[in-house]
Amino acid sequence: MWKIPDSFVIIVTFMGMLAQCAGQSGTATTVGVDFGELKTQHGEVFVNVTVKRIESNALVIQHRDGMARVSLFELSPSIQEKYQFDPIAAMKADLARKAEEKERLAVLLLENSRRQAALETARAESELIQMAKAEWVPVEATVIGIENGSVIVEAKSITLVPTQARSTLGFLKEGPPKRVLERFGRGPLLLDEVVSPARSDNLKVGDIWRGYLNPIPEKQIPNPKFGTYHYPVHRGVARTP
Repeated sequence: MWKIPDSFVIIVTFMGMLAQCAGQSGTATTVGVDFGELKTQHGEVFVNVTVKRIESNALVIQHRDGMARVSLFELSPSIQEKYQFDPIAAMKADLARKAEEKERLAVLLLENSRRQAALETARAESELIQMAKAEWVPVEATVIGIENGSVIVEAKSITLVPTQARSTLGFLKEGPPKRVLERFGRGPLLLDEVVSPARSDNLKVGDIWRGYLNPIPEKQIPNPKFGTYHYPVHRGVARTP
């Protein structure tokens, strides 16, 4: 009759003892896992926990159901001691982090407000330019003086007169429009540039300014040299007609 080797009996017996011990302990620790179970003071339980990152006031963990950030304030004193948790240092770090977040949020709000203001300004300028092209007068103006930061110009309105040209076959066709310049207003005027005024700030005597002028002056300013003449102030948009 075949006999079971004594060594086989010993191995089987040892494995049975291991299984019995595991059954008595309830949970077995898996290789690479820091905690079979991790319980918080609020009763939340994480299973098969691996600590991925240690922060001043929390543990970032991977567990059976995903990832989590667990406050060290909510864990047992033994775990706090294991990870050298200092509640005072953690509170200081938390206050500093909140202050940084508050400052970062304030910066983001300020940047967003500036972006919104820039968008509103750009939209208003675009609408003003479209209105000027439709309702104001296209002009070509020569700078004749700068007084107290004000630009004095002599302006001429631009009229585009249609022309005709004859093709090589002898047919008449539309030609390039002819620019006709006519005097704008009774005399010199003050230019009030309402879009990109920095351009008018850089103008000097003899420069040519092209754009659209509001035909109705905003106001009249006395001429300091000749009291009988008042400069009309016209709003303008610098765009090549």
